[in-house]
Amino acid sequence: MRSAAKLAHGRCGLRDGSKRGMWRLPTIKEWKAMRDRRYRKPALSNAAGTGKWKEGNVFYGVHTNSHWSSTRRANSTTHVWVVYLLDGRVNYRPKSYARYVWPVRNKQ
Repeated sequence: MRSAAKLAHGRCGLRDGSKRGMWRLPTIKEWKAMRDRRYRKPALSNAAGTGKWKEGNVFYGVHTNSHWSSTRRANSTTHVWVVYLLDGRVNYRPKSYARYVWPVRNKQ
């Protein structure tokens, strides 16, 4: 979460004029809204929401492994919810595990 918050224009290939603090990890509720369980590898539709995501669409090279959310498991300080883009499942895992991140930009 700290790394996502440090993203800004000029870092990681960003050329969007963003500043530190404009980026964050999505909540598990946001992940559930973004995934599309009709599809696999990844469980995402295209940007228009009209069909299966394909290589070359807006999210080029997306990993289908698990991605962190910013949502902790209820009553836990050690587990966080993740989404598996292979098939869209969600589950919680210990914060000590390695996962991918997919930062989203805060509303402006």
